[in-house]
Amino acid sequence: MIVGLLGDIHGNHHALQAVLSAARSADVEKLLVTGDLIGYYFWPERVLDLLDSWDRVIVRGSHEQMLADVREHPDSLPR
Repeated sequence: MIVGLLGDIHGNHHALQAVLSAARSADVEKLLVTGDLIGYYFWPERVLDLLDSWDRVIVRGSHEQMLADVREHPDSLPR
């Protein structure tokens, strides 16, 4: 099995699309994603859509943890 390893996507669906295209060309069967799908760029939904069809394992990165923390404690955001 050919496995692809990627991370630090940070909402950049343009770059992810290029990487996934190369992965398909290389016959990658499974993705291991080291987190940080969100942050910096404004397209997290597009990133998730691009990954949806892949056999994948995704771990929580620091940006996902920050989002979870803010959702749990909204008053922790700087004003």
